[in-house]
Amino acid sequence: MKKLKIVLSLIMICAAKESLADYGVSFVHITCIPEIHLLKVEFEDFSGSHVGVGFSRDKKGQDSLKKLWEKNGYFNPSKLTYECKFPEHTYRLVTVQPEPGNGHCGVQPPVNLSLYENEKVIIKNVFFGSACSDGPTLNRVDLSDPPRGWGYRELYLWLALKPHSTLNWKLLSDGFDEKITSYTPIDQSKIILFSKEIQ
Repeated sequence: MKKLKIVLSLIMICAAKESLADYGVSFVHITCIPEIHLLKVEFEDFSGSHVGVGFSRDKKGQDSLKKLWEKNGYFNPSKLTYECKFPEHTYRLVTVQPEPGNGHCGVQPPVNLSLYENEKVIIKNVFFGSACSDGPTLNRVDLSDPPRGWGYRELYLWLALKPHSTLNWKLLSDGFDEKITSYTPIDQSKIILFSKEIQ
């Protein structure tokens, strides 16, 4: 009986160590370069123990880890507000992700993204990144907003038509007949419409 308890204890310890190594973290990766009028926002998942290697699990260690990721442009999507200030416009990005829970999508709840230009809604509360639904999601936004006379404002929306599928893009530009503002605010119903156009 004593040997059985020892064996069971060793199995539980090994399982606990394995579970620490097998976890993933989702990030919003932001590139903001006002000097060249560029804003790029991507959803990225990282898996494995390297996500937090060398950092303790206490508050101090996790705060240090968060600062390291943020220094390199990676932000936790749970309650993010980020501003990118161009000379003519200020773009404000907001992402929200509920706390993990039980049930469908509970382990990794979907992230919702909104993007504002000088407080005007450009993208409104769309699914961002890997979602457990079968519908299309926005996975990346590329926005170029050059000064007058240097080109057209362009907005590339990179969509995954199904979870973990190849990304397809939809270009909206002020250089063509229809202005970006004719599509805004871009909500989830327009993401579904764009995904049908590019299939």
